[in-house]
Amino acid sequence: MVDNTKFKLFDDGWIPTIAFGTGTSYFNRPDDVSEGLVKAVKAGFRLIDSAVMYGTEVGVGKGLTRAIEEGLCSREDLFITTKLAPTLLTSKEVVAMVDNSLKNLQLGYLDLMMIHYPGNSSSSPKTKEDSNDPEANANGIIEMWKALRACQVEGKIKHIGVSNFTRRHIERLIKSPKCKVVPAVNQIEFNPYMVDQDILDVCKENNILVQSYAPIGSGARKPANGTNEDVNWNLLEDSTLKSIATKKECTVGQLCIGYAIAKGVAVVTKTEKEERMKENLHSTEIAKQLTKEDIKIIDSLNRDMRKFWDPYSVA
Repeated sequence: MVDNTKFKLFDDGWIPTIAFGTGTSYFNRPDDVSEGLVKAVKAGFRLIDSAVMYGTEVGVGKGLTRAIEEGLCSREDLFITTKLAPTLLTSKEVVAMVDNSLKNLQLGYLDLMMIHYPGNSSSSPKTKEDSNDPEANANGIIEMWKALRACQVEGKIKHIGVSNFTRRHIERLIKSPKCKVVPAVNQIEFNPYMVDQDILDVCKENNILVQSYAPIGSGARKPANGTNEDVNWNLLEDSTLKSIATKKECTVGQLCIGYAIAKGVAVVTKTEKEERMKENLHSTEIAKQLTKEDIKIIDSLNRDMRKFWDPYSVA
């Protein structure tokens, strides 16, 4: 029987299928995220996702320490992910940031560290300058990648990956003679309304696991790119998804998570409610129930509706 609770990485490592996310509403709420994390571990989560820009690493570290001290899990049971600040960094800045994340998270090693964004542009989330120069982005990313690789060799990080990388960014990185290892993971915005098949394809071609953020579409949040603003943009209200969910006896949220997993995409979930945490984890069972026809129907709902950053804006 297929084990939908974890996915294999190309380097023979394993990653839990569903993560507990510490971004969005947890932004800069370290004490609250500590409580949420302990609840998540009690519910069964073993993959914890964070990032420097979330401002939650210190809180995550406190929550991890508490969960381990209370005997809820061991460090070896957990898979801890974080991401560099979403801007171009020097090698020294990368190493310093990795060391600071380890300190904040109170860990001896990270399971996965990602480059959060493929470069600088005028629409980047956080940049030192507004330039969108492809050569500068390419050179900057490869230097960051080399620094992460050095940290990996030193044992500070087990796996290294990227986030918000398109085909252009991935191929430019891995084709560089300075790139000695392919990313293990590419975390992107993915859900039934945002299916970027080209990114899925290039990741599959290079044995890169795709991990989804916003797997249930971020509710009523407005599209960042203004796509189809005259129609429903709340995935949870989609009539087709509601119909399938009713047949599967699950929530639309569970259906969306199960859909991603059935397509081989890991997910990062975010909730502060214990009951919802358990529902999210149960989505691995929903994935097993989805037929090829179900997936085909859900695939057809794609609207290219981004609610967060547009990585295609980065040269």
